Amino acid sequence: MRNAVRNNAITKWIDNLRTIYTRIGKTKHGVGVIAIRHIPVGTDPFQGDISSLLAIPKAVIDALKITPELAEMINDFCPLKKGLYQVPLDGFNNIGVGWYLNHSNTPNMVTYDGSLTFIAARDIMKGEELTINYNTYDDQKDNFEEAWRL
Repeated sequence: MRNAVRNNAITKWIDNLRTIYTRIGKTKHGVGVIAIRHIPVGTDPFQGDISSLLAIPKAVIDALKITPELAEMINDFCPLKKGLYQVPLDGFNNIGVGWYLNHSNTPNMVTYDGSLTFIAARDIMKGEELTINYNTYDDQKDNFEEAWRL
């Protein structure tokens, strides 16, 4: 029985490799998401990412007694929508590759419903950085324009 369970887990893991399109890599922004193979238009390159989100009011985050580095990490990684930060439910040590998308005013990724589900806006070639326009799902527009000098 154990071997059957183990073999099933291995088969599932191998099948999952077919859905892997990206990895974290060095980009002109420092660290970002790189295509490791062609990503056809309309494809969700992060399919299978089961990271859950928790909505926490900005006022709660602002009231926390945390280090400036942690506050900066929340501000950098967590979208703010209608006064709620969208934070990784299981913490920052368990975030997926998609959390490392960099901002662009001419992105190759889009969110089709204003959420954190992204699809390729056009064909993306192997080696290309994946980018998203943060303004389409995050209310911190002024922060992005200043940070990225747009």
